Amino acid sequence: MSSDEGGQTTFVALPVRLVSDHGFHSDRLRPKGIPEGPAGPAAWHRPFGVICLAGPHIRKDERIYGATVLDVTPTALTLFGLPVGEDMDGRVLVQALEEPIQPERIPSWENEPGECGMHPPEQRMDPIAAQALIDQFVALGYVQNPAGQNQVQAAARVVRESKYNLAQVYLDSRRAQQALPLLEELAAEQPQEPRFLRELVLCQFILGRNEEAKRILEGLPIPKEHQPWADLALGVLRYREGNSEQALDHLLRAEQADPRMPTLHQRLGTVYLRMRRWEEAERAFEKALSIDGDSPGGHLGRAIVRLHQRRNEEAARDALTAVGLQHFFPQGHYHLGVALARLGQLERAALAFETVLSMQPGLLNAHRWLAGI
Repeated sequence: MSSDEGGQTTFVALPVRLVSDHGFHSDRLRPKGIPEGPAGPAAWHRPFGVICLAGPHIRKDERIYGATVLDVTPTALTLFGLPVGEDMDGRVLVQALEEPIQPERIPSWENEPGECGMHPPEQRMDPIAAQALIDQFVALGYVQNPAGQNQVQAAARVVRESKYNLAQVYLDSRRAQQALPLLEELAAEQPQEPRFLRELVLCQFILGRNEEAKRILEGLPIPKEHQPWADLALGVLRYREGNSEQALDHLLRAEQADPRMPTLHQRLGTVYLRMRRWEEAERAFEKALSIDGDSPGGHLGRAIVRLHQRRNEEAARDALTAVGLQHFFPQGHYHLGVALARLGQLERAALAFETVLSMQPGLLNAHRWLAGI
Protein backbone atom coordinates (compact mmCIF):
# COMPACT_ATOMS: atom_id res chain seq x y z
CA MET A 1 0.00 0.00 0.00
CA SER A 2 1.37 3.48 -0.87
CA SER A 3 0.22 7.14 -0.97
CA ASP A 4 0.76 9.58 -3.84
CA GLU A 5 1.31 13.35 -3.51
CA GLY A 6 -2.43 14.09 -3.44
CA GLY A 7 -2.95 11.74 -0.50
CA GLN A 8 -4.60 9.06 -2.62
CA THR A 9 -3.98 5.54 -1.35
CA THR A 10 -3.18 2.87 -3.93
CA PHE A 11 -2.87 -0.88 -3.38
CA VAL A 12 -0.09 -2.82 -5.02
CA ALA A 13 -1.07 -6.39 -5.83
CA LEU A 14 1.54 -8.86 -4.64
CA PRO A 15 1.67 -12.61 -5.24
CA VAL A 16 0.61 -14.95 -2.45
CA ARG A 17 2.46 -18.20 -1.81
CA LEU A 18 1.30 -21.05 0.38
CA VAL A 19 4.00 -23.64 1.03
CA SER A 20 4.13 -26.80 3.12
CA ASP A 21 7.32 -28.83 2.67
CA HIS A 22 5.72 -32.08 3.84
CA GLY A 23 2.52 -33.68 5.05
CA PHE A 24 1.93 -36.19 7.85
CA HIS A 25 1.23 -39.89 7.63
CA SER A 26 -2.28 -40.69 8.77
CA ASP A 27 -2.39 -44.17 7.23
CA ARG A 28 -0.63 -47.50 7.65
CA LEU A 29 2.75 -45.75 7.29
CA ARG A 30 2.17 -43.85 10.52
CA PRO A 31 4.93 -44.97 12.94
CA LYS A 32 4.04 -46.67 16.20
CA GLY A 33 6.22 -44.25 18.10
CA ILE A 34 8.80 -41.50 17.65
CA PRO A 35 12.28 -42.87 16.86
CA GLU A 36 15.17 -41.81 19.07
CA GLY A 37 17.21 -38.78 18.11
CA PRO A 38 16.42 -35.11 17.50
CA ALA A 39 15.15 -35.88 13.99
CA GLY A 40 12.85 -38.64 15.26
CA PRO A 41 9.57 -36.78 14.65
CA ALA A 42 10.46 -36.61 10.93
CA ALA A 43 9.46 -40.29 10.69
CA TRP A 44 5.86 -39.03 10.75
CA HIS A 45 6.42 -36.81 7.70
CA ARG A 46 4.85 -37.64 4.37
CA PRO A 47 7.34 -36.74 1.62
CA PHE A 48 4.84 -34.84 -0.55
CA GLY A 49 4.27 -31.19 0.25
CA VAL A 50 2.08 -28.44 -1.20
CA ILE A 51 2.81 -25.22 -3.07
CA CYS A 52 0.06 -22.83 -4.23
CA LEU A 53 0.60 -19.51 -6.02
CA ALA A 54 -1.88 -16.72 -6.75
CA GLY A 55 -1.52 -13.17 -7.96
CA PRO A 56 -0.50 -11.04 -10.94
CA HIS A 57 1.22 -12.89 -13.78
CA ILE A 58 0.47 -16.29 -12.18
CA ARG A 59 -1.28 -18.85 -14.37
CA LYS A 60 -4.70 -19.90 -13.08
CA ASP A 61 -6.03 -23.41 -12.52
CA GLU A 62 -2.81 -25.10 -13.59
CA ARG A 63 -0.59 -27.69 -11.96
CA ILE A 64 3.10 -27.24 -11.13
CA TYR A 65 5.16 -30.38 -11.65
CA GLY A 66 8.49 -31.22 -10.08
CA ALA A 67 8.60 -28.43 -7.49
CA THR A 68 10.79 -28.80 -4.41
CA VAL A 69 11.25 -26.68 -1.31
CA LEU A 70 14.54 -25.42 -2.82
CA ASP A 71 12.54 -23.69 -5.58
CA VAL A 72 10.59 -21.43 -3.23
CA THR A 73 13.27 -18.75 -2.73
CA PRO A 74 14.34 -18.41 -6.41
CA THR A 75 10.68 -18.19 -7.43
CA ALA A 76 9.90 -15.58 -4.75
CA LEU A 77 12.88 -13.46 -5.81
CA THR A 78 11.74 -13.54 -9.43
CA LEU A 79 8.16 -12.61 -8.54
CA PHE A 80 9.47 -9.56 -6.70
CA GLY A 81 11.71 -8.55 -9.61
CA LEU A 82 14.94 -9.53 -7.87
CA PRO A 83 17.80 -11.60 -9.32
CA VAL A 84 18.41 -15.23 -8.42
CA GLY A 85 21.76 -16.31 -6.99
CA GLU A 86 23.68 -18.70 -9.22
CA ASP A 87 24.76 -20.54 -6.08
CA MET A 88 21.13 -21.41 -5.19
CA ASP A 89 20.25 -25.08 -5.59
CA GLY A 90 16.63 -24.45 -6.59
CA ARG A 91 15.12 -23.17 -9.83
CA VAL A 92 12.46 -20.61 -10.75
CA LEU A 93 9.07 -22.25 -11.32
CA VAL A 94 8.64 -20.53 -14.67
CA GLN A 95 5.84 -22.93 -15.69
CA ALA A 96 3.64 -21.21 -13.10
CA LEU A 97 3.95 -17.83 -14.87
CA GLU A 98 1.68 -16.53 -17.61
CA GLU A 99 4.54 -15.15 -19.70
CA PRO A 100 7.84 -16.95 -20.34
CA ILE A 101 10.70 -15.11 -18.70
CA GLN A 102 14.46 -15.39 -18.39
CA PRO A 103 15.22 -14.84 -14.68
CA GLU A 104 17.94 -12.30 -13.95
CA ARG A 105 20.93 -13.81 -12.15
CA ILE A 106 23.82 -12.68 -9.95
CA PRO A 107 26.74 -14.80 -8.70
CA SER A 108 25.55 -14.83 -5.07
CA TRP A 109 23.46 -12.82 -2.63
CA GLU A 110 26.19 -13.48 -0.04
CA ASN A 111 28.40 -10.88 -1.71
CA GLU A 112 25.77 -8.17 -2.24
CA PRO A 113 26.12 -4.99 -0.14
CA GLY A 114 23.37 -4.03 2.27
CA GLU A 115 21.72 -5.19 5.49
CA CYS A 116 20.72 -8.85 5.58
CA GLY A 117 19.95 -9.27 9.29
CA MET A 118 23.19 -11.11 10.11
CA HIS A 119 25.97 -10.07 12.48
CA PRO A 120 28.82 -8.23 10.75
CA PRO A 121 31.71 -10.55 9.82
CA GLU A 122 33.96 -9.39 12.67
CA GLN A 123 31.32 -10.48 15.22
CA ARG A 124 30.55 -13.91 13.79
CA MET A 125 31.95 -17.08 15.32
CA ASP A 126 31.66 -20.68 14.25
CA PRO A 127 29.89 -22.36 17.24
CA ILE A 128 31.55 -25.72 16.54
CA ALA A 129 35.02 -24.16 16.46
CA ALA A 130 34.23 -22.17 19.61
CA GLN A 131 33.19 -25.29 21.51
CA ALA A 132 36.26 -27.17 20.30
CA LEU A 133 38.48 -24.34 21.61
CA ILE A 134 36.74 -24.39 25.02
CA ASP A 135 37.12 -28.18 25.22
CA GLN A 136 40.83 -27.81 24.48
CA PHE A 137 41.30 -25.20 27.22
CA VAL A 138 39.46 -27.43 29.70
CA ALA A 139 41.61 -30.42 28.75
CA LEU A 140 44.82 -28.39 29.20
CA GLY A 141 43.66 -27.14 32.60
CA TYR A 142 43.70 -23.47 31.57
CA VAL A 143 40.05 -22.97 32.48
CA GLN A 144 37.57 -24.82 34.62
CA ASN A 145 34.31 -26.15 33.27
CA PRO A 146 31.75 -24.44 35.49
CA ALA A 147 28.84 -25.84 33.54
CA GLY A 148 29.62 -29.42 34.53
CA GLN A 149 29.74 -32.58 32.47
CA ASN A 150 26.09 -32.51 31.45
CA GLN A 151 26.45 -29.27 29.52
CA VAL A 152 29.62 -30.55 27.86
CA GLN A 153 27.72 -33.64 26.76
CA ALA A 154 24.84 -31.49 25.54
CA ALA A 155 27.22 -29.30 23.53
CA ALA A 156 28.86 -32.39 22.01
CA ARG A 157 25.45 -33.68 21.05
CA VAL A 158 24.55 -30.37 19.37
CA VAL A 159 27.79 -30.52 17.35
CA ARG A 160 27.08 -34.14 16.41
CA GLU A 161 23.53 -33.40 15.30
CA SER A 162 24.69 -30.36 13.33
CA LYS A 163 27.08 -32.56 11.38
CA TYR A 164 24.36 -35.17 10.83
CA ASN A 165 21.88 -32.56 9.59
CA LEU A 166 24.50 -31.05 7.29
CA ALA A 167 25.18 -34.50 5.85
CA GLN A 168 21.45 -34.92 5.25
CA VAL A 169 21.39 -31.61 3.36
CA TYR A 170 24.30 -32.75 1.20
CA LEU A 171 22.56 -36.06 0.43
CA ASP A 172 19.24 -34.39 -0.38
CA SER A 173 20.97 -31.90 -2.70
CA ARG A 174 22.94 -34.60 -4.55
CA ARG A 175 26.28 -33.76 -2.94
CA ALA A 176 27.05 -37.20 -1.52
CA GLN A 177 30.81 -36.70 -1.82
CA GLN A 178 30.60 -33.87 0.72
CA ALA A 179 28.33 -35.89 3.01
CA LEU A 180 30.71 -38.87 3.11
CA PRO A 181 33.44 -37.54 5.50
CA LEU A 182 30.83 -36.24 7.94
CA LEU A 183 29.02 -39.59 8.05
CA GLU A 184 32.29 -41.53 8.33
CA GLU A 185 33.26 -39.38 11.31
CA LEU A 186 29.86 -39.80 12.98
CA ALA A 187 29.81 -43.57 12.45
CA ALA A 188 33.34 -43.88 13.88
CA GLU A 189 32.44 -41.83 16.96
CA GLN A 190 29.06 -43.49 17.57
CA PRO A 191 29.12 -47.01 15.99
CA GLN A 192 26.20 -48.01 18.21
CA GLU A 193 23.96 -45.40 16.53
CA PRO A 194 22.11 -47.21 13.68
CA ARG A 195 21.01 -44.07 11.84
CA PHE A 196 24.63 -42.97 11.30
CA LEU A 197 25.49 -46.38 9.84
CA ARG A 198 22.35 -46.41 7.68
CA GLU A 199 23.07 -43.01 6.19
CA LEU A 200 26.74 -43.90 5.65
CA VAL A 201 25.75 -47.06 3.76
CA LEU A 202 23.22 -45.06 1.72
CA CYS A 203 25.89 -42.48 0.88
CA GLN A 204 28.27 -45.21 -0.24
CA PHE A 205 25.52 -46.72 -2.41
CA ILE A 206 25.00 -43.35 -4.10
CA LEU A 207 28.75 -43.00 -4.74
CA GLY A 208 29.05 -46.58 -6.02
CA ARG A 209 31.35 -47.58 -3.14
CA ASN A 210 29.82 -51.03 -2.86
CA GLU A 211 32.83 -52.75 -1.28
CA GLU A 212 33.02 -50.17 1.52
CA ALA A 213 29.30 -50.57 2.19
CA LYS A 214 29.71 -54.35 2.27
CA ARG A 215 32.54 -54.13 4.81
CA ILE A 216 30.31 -52.13 7.16
CA LEU A 217 27.33 -54.42 6.78
CA GLU A 218 29.30 -57.65 7.13
CA GLY A 219 31.88 -56.50 9.66
CA LEU A 220 29.87 -54.77 12.36
CA PRO A 221 27.66 -56.39 14.99
CA ILE A 222 24.16 -55.20 14.13
CA PRO A 223 21.48 -55.46 16.86
CA LYS A 224 18.64 -57.84 16.08
CA GLU A 225 16.09 -55.04 15.84
CA HIS A 226 18.13 -53.42 13.05
CA GLN A 227 18.90 -56.62 11.13
CA PRO A 228 16.03 -56.15 8.62
CA TRP A 229 17.51 -52.94 7.16
CA ALA A 230 20.93 -54.65 7.04
CA ASP A 231 19.44 -57.55 5.07
CA LEU A 232 17.68 -55.04 2.79
CA ALA A 233 20.99 -53.26 2.15
CA LEU A 234 22.83 -56.54 1.55
CA GLY A 235 20.10 -57.53 -0.88
CA VAL A 236 20.71 -54.32 -2.83
CA LEU A 237 24.46 -55.02 -2.85
CA ARG A 238 24.00 -58.58 -4.13
CA TYR A 239 21.65 -57.27 -6.82
CA ARG A 240 24.27 -54.73 -7.93
CA GLU A 241 26.84 -57.52 -8.09
CA GLY A 242 24.52 -59.42 -10.44
CA ASN A 243 23.74 -62.19 -7.95
CA SER A 244 19.94 -62.27 -8.03
CA GLU A 245 19.58 -65.47 -6.00
CA GLN A 246 21.60 -64.16 -3.04
CA ALA A 247 19.81 -60.80 -3.31
CA LEU A 248 16.49 -62.61 -3.12
CA ASP A 249 17.63 -64.59 -0.04
CA HIS A 250 18.52 -61.41 1.86
CA LEU A 251 15.33 -59.59 0.84
CA LEU A 252 13.09 -62.51 1.77
CA ARG A 253 14.84 -62.69 5.16
CA ALA A 254 14.16 -58.99 5.66
CA GLU A 255 10.54 -59.52 4.66
CA GLN A 256 10.13 -62.23 7.30
CA ALA A 257 11.52 -59.93 9.99
CA ASP A 258 9.74 -56.70 8.98
CA PRO A 259 7.23 -56.99 6.10
CA ARG A 260 6.10 -53.35 6.45
CA MET A 261 9.28 -51.67 5.22
CA PRO A 262 8.03 -49.49 2.33
CA THR A 263 11.02 -49.95 -0.03
CA LEU A 264 11.51 -53.67 0.65
CA HIS A 265 8.82 -54.92 -1.72
CA GLN A 266 9.98 -52.55 -4.47
CA ARG A 267 13.44 -54.16 -4.20
CA LEU A 268 11.89 -57.62 -4.28
CA GLY A 269 9.92 -56.66 -7.37
CA THR A 270 13.08 -55.38 -9.08
CA VAL A 271 14.89 -58.67 -8.42
CA TYR A 272 11.94 -60.67 -9.77
CA LEU A 273 11.96 -58.44 -12.88
CA ARG A 274 15.60 -59.32 -13.56
CA MET A 275 14.75 -62.99 -13.09
CA ARG A 276 11.79 -62.58 -15.49
CA ARG A 277 9.38 -63.88 -12.87
CA TRP A 278 6.60 -61.50 -13.90
CA GLU A 279 3.77 -62.69 -11.66
CA GLU A 280 5.93 -62.60 -8.52
CA ALA A 281 7.23 -59.19 -9.52
CA GLU A 282 3.69 -57.89 -9.93
CA ARG A 283 2.71 -59.24 -6.50
CA ALA A 284 5.75 -57.54 -4.93
CA PHE A 285 4.91 -54.16 -6.46
CA GLU A 286 1.24 -54.59 -5.48
CA LYS A 287 2.40 -55.20 -1.91
CA ALA A 288 4.58 -52.08 -2.03
CA LEU A 289 1.59 -50.04 -3.20
CA SER A 290 -0.67 -51.51 -0.52
CA ILE A 291 1.78 -50.10 2.05
CA ASP A 292 2.36 -46.77 0.28
CA GLY A 293 -0.07 -45.99 -2.53
CA ASP A 294 1.90 -42.84 -3.40
CA SER A 295 5.13 -44.67 -4.16
CA PRO A 296 6.51 -43.58 -7.58
CA GLY A 297 8.80 -46.61 -7.66
CA GLY A 298 5.92 -48.96 -6.92
CA HIS A 299 3.83 -47.58 -9.77
CA LEU A 300 6.79 -47.66 -12.17
CA GLY A 301 7.63 -51.24 -11.25
CA ARG A 302 4.08 -52.36 -11.92
CA ALA A 303 4.11 -50.44 -15.22
CA ILE A 304 7.25 -52.34 -16.31
CA VAL A 305 5.65 -55.68 -15.43
CA ARG A 306 2.56 -54.79 -17.42
CA LEU A 307 4.64 -53.74 -20.40
CA HIS A 308 6.23 -57.19 -20.40
CA GLN A 309 2.74 -58.68 -20.22
CA ARG A 310 1.58 -56.46 -23.12
CA ARG A 311 -1.01 -54.79 -20.89
CA ASN A 312 -0.08 -51.45 -22.42
CA GLU A 313 -3.03 -49.34 -21.34
CA GLU A 314 -2.61 -50.33 -17.68
CA ALA A 315 1.15 -49.77 -18.01
CA ALA A 316 0.56 -46.24 -19.34
CA ARG A 317 -1.72 -45.43 -16.41
CA ASP A 318 0.83 -46.64 -13.86
CA ALA A 319 3.73 -44.81 -15.53
CA LEU A 320 1.66 -41.61 -15.73
CA THR A 321 0.88 -41.89 -12.02
CA ALA A 322 4.59 -42.39 -11.25
CA VAL A 323 5.71 -39.23 -13.09
CA GLY A 324 2.77 -37.30 -11.63
CA LEU A 325 4.06 -38.12 -8.15
CA GLN A 326 7.72 -37.49 -9.02
CA HIS A 327 8.28 -35.39 -12.11
CA PHE A 328 12.08 -35.74 -12.28
CA PHE A 329 11.92 -39.47 -12.97
CA PRO A 330 13.58 -40.31 -16.32
CA GLN A 331 12.74 -44.01 -16.19
CA GLY A 332 9.10 -43.16 -15.49
CA HIS A 333 8.85 -40.92 -18.56
CA TYR A 334 10.70 -43.50 -20.65
CA HIS A 335 8.31 -46.36 -19.87
CA LEU A 336 5.35 -44.00 -20.27
CA GLY A 337 6.68 -43.25 -23.78
CA VAL A 338 6.98 -46.96 -24.58
CA ALA A 339 3.41 -47.66 -23.46
CA LEU A 340 2.00 -44.69 -25.40
CA ALA A 341 3.93 -45.66 -28.54
CA ARG A 342 2.51 -49.16 -28.38
CA LEU A 343 -0.97 -47.68 -28.00
CA GLY A 344 -0.41 -45.62 -31.16
CA GLN A 345 -0.41 -42.28 -29.30
CA LEU A 346 2.75 -41.13 -31.05
CA GLU A 347 2.63 -37.39 -30.29
CA ARG A 348 2.27 -38.02 -26.56
CA ALA A 349 4.95 -40.73 -26.74
CA ALA A 350 7.35 -38.32 -28.48
CA LEU A 351 6.73 -35.72 -25.75
CA ALA A 352 7.50 -38.36 -23.09
CA PHE A 353 10.79 -39.31 -24.79
CA GLU A 354 11.75 -35.65 -25.21
CA THR A 355 11.13 -35.16 -21.49
CA VAL A 356 13.37 -38.16 -20.73
CA LEU A 357 16.19 -36.72 -22.83
CA SER A 358 15.90 -33.31 -21.18
CA MET A 359 16.64 -35.10 -17.90
CA GLN A 360 19.01 -37.85 -19.08
CA PRO A 361 20.43 -36.95 -22.49
CA GLY A 362 22.52 -40.11 -22.78
CA LEU A 363 19.65 -42.61 -22.63
CA LEU A 364 20.16 -44.30 -26.02
CA ASN A 365 16.90 -46.25 -26.04
CA ALA A 366 14.94 -43.01 -25.72
CA HIS A 367 16.84 -41.63 -28.76
CA ARG A 368 16.00 -44.79 -30.71
CA TRP A 369 12.29 -44.60 -29.88
CA LEU A 370 12.16 -40.90 -30.71
CA ALA A 371 13.94 -41.45 -34.04
CA GLY A 372 11.53 -44.25 -34.87
CA ILE A 373 8.51 -42.08 -34.11
